Amino acid sequence: MNITLTNAYKPGLTMMLTAAMTASAPANIEDLSTFEVIGSKEAVWDLPGSGAFIEIQNSEDFRYDDINQLLREVPGVYTREEDGYGLFPNISLRGVDPGRSGKVTIMEDGILMAPATYAAPSAYYSPTAGRMAGLEILKGSSQIQYGPHTTGGAINYISTPIPQNQRGYAELSYGSNNDLIGHINYGNRVSKGDQQFGLLLEIYHRQNDGFKTIQPAAGGGYAGSDDTGFDRTDYMAKFMWAPNSDHRFEAKVGYSEMLANETYLGLSEDDFARASTDRYAASRFDNIDTDHWRTYLRHTWSPSTRFEVSTTAYYNKFHRNWYKLDKVNGTTLSQALFNDHPDYPTLVGSTAGSLKVKANNRDYYGQGIQSDAVALFQSDTMSHKLSFGLRLHEDQIRRFQWADIYNQDDTGAIVGDPAFSGPENEGDREQTVTALAAYIRDEIRIGDWQFTPGIRFEWLDWDYFRADSRDPAIEDSGNLNMVAPGISVQYAKHENWTAFASYHRGISPPAPSGLRNGLEEEKADSFEMGARFRGNQGFYAETLLFYTGFQNLITSESVANGGSDANIGEVDSIGVEALAGIDLGELNDWGIATPIYVSATYTDATVINPTDGQTDPESIFYGAEDGNRLPYIPEWQFFASAGLEGDNWATQLRASYVGERFGTGDNALADPTDIRVGKLDSHFILDWSASYRIWDNLTAFVSATNLLDETYVASRLPHGLRPGAPRLFRFGLRMDWY
Repeated sequence: MNITLTNAYKPGLTMMLTAAMTASAPANIEDLSTFEVIGSKEAVWDLPGSGAFIEIQNSEDFRYDDINQLLREVPGVYTREEDGYGLFPNISLRGVDPGRSGKVTIMEDGILMAPATYAAPSAYYSPTAGRMAGLEILKGSSQIQYGPHTTGGAINYISTPIPQNQRGYAELSYGSNNDLIGHINYGNRVSKGDQQFGLLLEIYHRQNDGFKTIQPAAGGGYAGSDDTGFDRTDYMAKFMWAPNSDHRFEAKVGYSEMLANETYLGLSEDDFARASTDRYAASRFDNIDTDHWRTYLRHTWSPSTRFEVSTTAYYNKFHRNWYKLDKVNGTTLSQALFNDHPDYPTLVGSTAGSLKVKANNRDYYGQGIQSDAVALFQSDTMSHKLSFGLRLHEDQIRRFQWADIYNQDDTGAIVGDPAFSGPENEGDREQTVTALAAYIRDEIRIGDWQFTPGIRFEWLDWDYFRADSRDPAIEDSGNLNMVAPGISVQYAKHENWTAFASYHRGISPPAPSGLRNGLEEEKADSFEMGARFRGNQGFYAETLLFYTGFQNLITSESVANGGSDANIGEVDSIGVEALAGIDLGELNDWGIATPIYVSATYTDATVINPTDGQTDPESIFYGAEDGNRLPYIPEWQFFASAGLEGDNWATQLRASYVGERFGTGDNALADPTDIRVGKLDSHFILDWSASYRIWDNLTAFVSATNLLDETYVASRLPHGLRPGAPRLFRFGLRMDWY
């Protein structure tokens, strides 16, 4: 799956969605593109369903590092923020459960990138958005080629490609809370006879102090801290060798490491209203340490313009240890986060008590080999683009956790050494899945019509091991088979108009812990119908209707999406997505560009037949009844951007609105025993940026996110109210040389 980037570039439009860009005629049967998820902004027009392509590195305006900020402009995509920087995104497409993005197939350069996509799909690792060249989001056309989690679509991160010619890039910026970003890459291709060689080297680093403050202990035994930030570094090298025009080899090696002073502990209602960026003294030990290796070797064979096959062997390894407050005086944090709760004074350090800090230490790996092929053939009346693929994949999660119990005196100071609780009590488990996946898909073009039928198969073998506090240990195994058919129809009578409709069966398998408890795979019948238009003077638009009927919706029983799963029943998600854009400067020949873009999403995502999940108090679907809205899915979501661009300068405003949401499936406004319960009010965020090109290859820029300094509750999970990031400024320089 070779990711190619378009070279077309128009300042200010580079981060626009392209679900309604240039209408293109059906591809010439002689033109066989390389393997792509989407491929470019213009290619979105030919998708048999809805999708979006966002350019990042070529953007002259915002250079977001936070995936939540990037996805705001995409209709039909919802995010639940957690840390304010996008370190742990929770992404939902069209109403699927957003917890840890576990229902979305996350890829980088077409390779599965969640730490253990089958064995533990909750993604505590997310590729660093700031080092990427682009993002591809598939909502209506991903269910056949990209799995296994297809009820929620697919997101592909596009890493920096090896350039066609010598190119270097460097960026250095500084912002609020000592936020430092450095990014540099260099690449080149050289030819020798029929051979071609390519190289890319890249380093991306970000560090800051964080925007929260750990408060001193109320009793004076702890002085507090302003260091709630993180350090994150990514390294990558790519190599390419094409011995001739028929064969191409590409290898990638990447490594990421992060240390973040992040916590699961939020705030009570009263404390959030008083100071939303505070943290309790009891959270001062919390931090997460991660490292991630990713590699692949890819071979592409193109013996003719009508046939191509690409085979990729890959290996990913991820380790994380989130050392975090788990309980206070034996009480679950979500229960203790009330100012009148008897354990609350221990959190703020005014009474003696015990703090249990658990090391959620886990190792993951994923490895496999996948081969994708595409063939073109035609008759007098129709043409075919037949795609088919096969992937053998294995992944595993190994939990080997422990805990320390700290004793606190009535000043909030820790006394003595912590008591150790070993893995035999806190989590000694292993889950492994071996999966064989296959798909076949055909784009059939007859005149102005295109029909795209396809089918996906998944065969899973799973193993489960649990030794903690059990003699003998629990060992179990089994298998699961899944089938997902689909078909899309597209009609393009006029070059400016495209109409489309599709049906796909979505699937999402449970982890082995759920399978051994009898969980069934999540299924979804997904329909969409829409139209795209692009005028000759810069106006473009798209509107569509979608319906997704979930069966056996899987949600985690754990407050932190780390425990056993449960089927909560059936859910209907019905909605409308719309977007439009225009450049008034181009339209009226003003001499400056004035790009304007708007998008809107309406979603009615409701429980219609709740089952198991609403009976477990640990589930956020506890108490859900027919007609209740899904947690963290807003009814309304809007985005708008407007810019001005001259020859050497640019400025842009970006505004986003997220409607009110409920924290739990019962849609209750409050619960004195569970801080997760309650409504999250709507919020409006305004961002601003400006840039000035000093020389041909040197640009200065400044930006402000959350310009109005809106205070809002981003989440009530994992434990307590969590704020969105406050107003943050950034300025810097970037250099591009060829």
